[in-house]
Amino acid sequence: MSGLWIMRLLPVIFLGVNTITDLRKKQVSLISLAVFLVAGIGAILLLCKIEDPYVSIETLRSMAFGVLAGVLLLLLSLASDGAIGKGDGLVTIIMGFYLGLWRVLVLLMGSFLTCGFFGAILLWRKRAGRKSRLPLMPFMLISYLGLITMEVILGW
Repeated sequence: MSGLWIMRLLPVIFLGVNTITDLRKKQVSLISLAVFLVAGIGAILLLCKIEDPYVSIETLRSMAFGVLAGVLLLLLSLASDGAIGKGDGLVTIIMGFYLGLWRVLVLLMGSFLTCGFFGAILLWRKRAGRKSRLPLMPFMLISYLGLITMEVILGW
């Protein structure tokens, strides 16, 4: 199994664990945040050792901007008085670490669109109100699986 597939498989496990936790307890697992951060750092160090140094610098730059996108979401969570959960921002920071800037932005866009579509269906069927809260992790997992599918099928 190549290093790239490990870097694509770890987020599936990470989002799967946090989807279950988010659905059951309406929070993310801080233990999983720490474990997958350490696992990602180890995988990145291994990949940087194997790859061309120039590619490693570009990878690190993309990771830094991906993490910055998560930090901005976390700040938005604080500014919105919890409309977006802090855990969602923390998970986005870890995902930015794994995916880099452009992929984490696609992930967030897909997550918000999927969540909005599902919320609209719930409103239309009168199963939820305007102030209802939906967990973001299941939609992030769905969006990430879609992102991986696009990468495999279209070669993104």
